[in-house]
Amino acid sequence: MSTARRKAHRTAEDRILLAVTVIAWLLYLLSSLLLSWSIYHILANDHMVRQSAKDAVHEMSGWPTVKRTEMFQAALEYNNRLEQRFGSSIPADMRNEDGQPLELLDSEYINMGGNTIATLNIPSISVTVPIYHTTLDTVLDKGAGHMYGTALPAGQEGTSSVIAAHSGGVQGLLFSRLVELRQGAYFYVNIYGTTHAYQVDATTTVLPDQVEQALQEEKAKARTATSATAKKTDDPSDMHTQIPAPDKSGTARVSMVTCTPIGVNTHRLIISGHRVGTPSPAPAADSVKDTRLQALIWALVVLVIAITAAVIFHIIRKHSNIKTAKGRHHA
Repeated sequence: MSTARRKAHRTAEDRILLAVTVIAWLLYLLSSLLLSWSIYHILANDHMVRQSAKDAVHEMSGWPTVKRTEMFQAALEYNNRLEQRFGSSIPADMRNEDGQPLELLDSEYINMGGNTIATLNIPSISVTVPIYHTTLDTVLDKGAGHMYGTALPAGQEGTSSVIAAHSGGVQGLLFSRLVELRQGAYFYVNIYGTTHAYQVDATTTVLPDQVEQALQEEKAKARTATSATAKKTDDPSDMHTQIPAPDKSGTARVSMVTCTPIGVNTHRLIISGHRVGTPSPAPAADSVKDTRLQALIWALVVLVIAITAAVIFHIIRKHSNIKTAKGRHHA
């Protein structure tokens, strides 16, 4: 091959290599921008969700005692009529003949409480979310939703409430870390300015069409526990109307539901717990630390320090080598 042809061949190879390199860098830049955009929106939305929860707690805590008492009484009356209204079914996300969601047609339910029913706090995994009425898509895009047809999470004896939220979406972190909860972990529901603590005692993963059956089993657990407690009391007739004080344990149950695995969503993760007293045995919510997040932050700090130290060491060593080379040259 002549010299001219070899040069032309190398030039063509160089152009192809340059084009591949430019395309690779453009794809890398594009993917980095998309990843950054996703992370930004997740964190921004998560901040808004947390702020909404804080605003809800602040609003409900500011209600007069009379109003808070009235709201609890209304919740008790609503819960006591659930069996009569719905039997053993959970009509969440069901629609009438006109395609309208049944929960939106239930004015008593929709108007229960303020803009939010309650808030959920799981400090061990840094979850703080408002709980809105219904589990419709428009609701789950901004926080957690109360499953229509289950008891309002007022902490009432013998009741079983269900809270659902997304995982792994751009709506915020929400229930993305719910899978990290283990037996014995605590979570807290603030309703009408009162905080009730719960302790995780059951975790299950089911197919979507098995969710209702699993939740019915949770309802049965609450009833069984209430019956057992009623046998030990002097006046068991009022057990279904009682809401134990925050520092007392109870038989109320709360289940949290989300899709799993993240990004696949073929199953539903259900984590349930029963009421316990706070600050004992459940510690105050603000005293529970997210140890995994703290460990991650410290790991990142150590990594940044290590990288910085390595860069500084490299610069110093390079500068020293240059000075040594210059010294030899002058010698």
